[in-house]
Amino acid sequence: MAKQLSQKGISTTLIPDACVYTIMSRVNKVIIATHGLMANGGLITASGVLGVCEAASAHKVPVIAICGLYKLSPLFPFD
Repeated sequence: MAKQLSQKGISTTLIPDACVYTIMSRVNKVIIATHGLMANGGLITASGVLGVCEAASAHKVPVIAICGLYKLSPLFPFD
């Protein structure tokens, strides 16, 4: 995703998971791709995304989750 955004002229930085909390104070937004979006708003994502979102929350950085329409699920988790 970072490569595609860079090709469109959008400034991006790919940060390793181990450095997320350290660098989050200098980030103005976090964009994450999801594998699926559940009916209650829950996300199915790659491992490590929860830590990124918690670091963003601690630094009051907005998180934007993106997914294709075909990834929307009418199911609720744990049904």
